[in-house]
Amino acid sequence: MRLLSLCVFTTLLFAACAKGHDVPPPTTRRDASLDARAGDTGVAPLDGSALDSGRDASAPDAGTTCPTGQAFCDGACRDLTLDPSHCGGCAVRCEAGNVCASGACMLSCPGGTTGCAGGCVDTQSDEANCGACGTICATGQACMAGACVSFCAPGEVYCTDRCVDTSSDVANCGGCGLACVRIQASAACVSRGCRVDRCNAGFADCDGNDANGCELSVSCAAGSSCTTRCGTTGSSDCSDACAPSCTPPAEVCNAADDDCDGSCDELAGCRTSIYRSWDPTLPGGNGGHIYTKELAVAGEPPDRVIESAQFFWLYTSDPGGFRPLYRCRLNSSGATNFLATSAGCEGAGVVVETLGYIAPSAGCGGVPLYRLVNGSIGDHFYPPSASERDAAISTYGYRLESTVGYVFLADRG
Repeated sequence: MRLLSLCVFTTLLFAACAKGHDVPPPTTRRDASLDARAGDTGVAPLDGSALDSGRDASAPDAGTTCPTGQAFCDGACRDLTLDPSHCGGCAVRCEAGNVCASGACMLSCPGGTTGCAGGCVDTQSDEANCGACGTICATGQACMAGACVSFCAPGEVYCTDRCVDTSSDVANCGGCGLACVRIQASAACVSRGCRVDRCNAGFADCDGNDANGCELSVSCAAGSSCTTRCGTTGSSDCSDACAPSCTPPAEVCNAADDDCDGSCDELAGCRTSIYRSWDPTLPGGNGGHIYTKELAVAGEPPDRVIESAQFFWLYTSDPGGFRPLYRCRLNSSGATNFLATSAGCEGAGVVVETLGYIAPSAGCGGVPLYRLVNGSIGDHFYPPSASERDAAISTYGYRLESTVGYVFLADRG
């Protein structure tokens, strides 16, 4: 990346070639032919002590590689174009008072260059000798016209081979070479500090400690089946990987609290209301109760009176395990005041109407439906409350026969 240094080398090489210098390859021996040409180039004649008798016997360690333009000599990488102790070859040493320029020993440096530490450099562009020998330009500076000049944009510094903003560069966060790494995550550099950018799939940062990355292994599968807190089957919500949740399903007519809000079947149409009417002509003119879901039946003229429009509620269809509740006509009297859960009306009558479905046990707000009978007037009475049951028994001469099942006092909940 140091283009300026390359320019210096190119300039020096051009200058040397212009004067007729033949620069040997860095890794070859210097031989007598080089000295034979010295008289034409102005190079001082060299005696036999300056000749390269062969490559330095020392060898680099296994795997050692010198930068381009250098060779391994005397246990180190050397620049054979400038080093007076290894000028043009490992064993080529320039005589005292000579300098090494472009790989050749000379009495003086070519025009435009200056001798620094026995080598010829252009102090106008050399970053290790900028303006004068030994003046080294700082990181992020280049030598231009003999002066060290900063070349990175404001807020950036030069790291290895490029200008970077150490406040946001992941590979140089807070300083050159300070790379951001986070366990099981990709990292980000924010305000010169490393942070977790995004957790790897299957991991989450749940303890708030940025230094240990995404420490928790998670296995939530969005949308998969799960059991809600109220026992229904919901779908997994993985939006918070540290605390996945189970989203309850929507309510359906199944006599259950599907959405876990404490109420069952919160939608219209699951249940139907039952009227309670009094007909003074039944049975046999003594009076009796009628239970029906049909308004026309509940208010049938001339004397039938509706006592309650929503006396209790039944399910319109079986949500699971419920039984049908029938209105039966008694064979003996023709009165329609008898309710039963069997299609045979307990062998005492015929089905006139299917009212709905009654629960076999309490749940979702269900209450018992009591079956009372008054033998003196032949009337069956079905109160859904204990207080009305007790009043009918103590005041009106009714007798408790059984509990038919469980009904509801509202259309939902």
